Amino acid sequence: MWRRVSSCRARSTGWPICGADMARIKSPCRNICSFDQPSQTCLDCHRKIDEIARWGTMSHMERQKILKDLPRRRKEAARN
Repeated sequence: MWRRVSSCRARSTGWPICGADMARIKSPCRNICSFDQPSQTCLDCHRKIDEIARWGTMSHMERQKILKDLPRRRKEAARN
């Protein structure tokens, strides 16, 4: 049985995802932050402020979901 460590999060399989595994999906941030105030979205990486703030503690699946949605967000931003 594994011991839960503070830097680990449980996967749905019951096995932990530790810091090294979570870090494999890198942030899309390029340190060129500029926010659209009404939508609270970064105009460069197209993540919402709460997603940026929580990125370090998000699960692998949460990060993947956001990254998969970024192309749609970029297209939508280009239309506006």
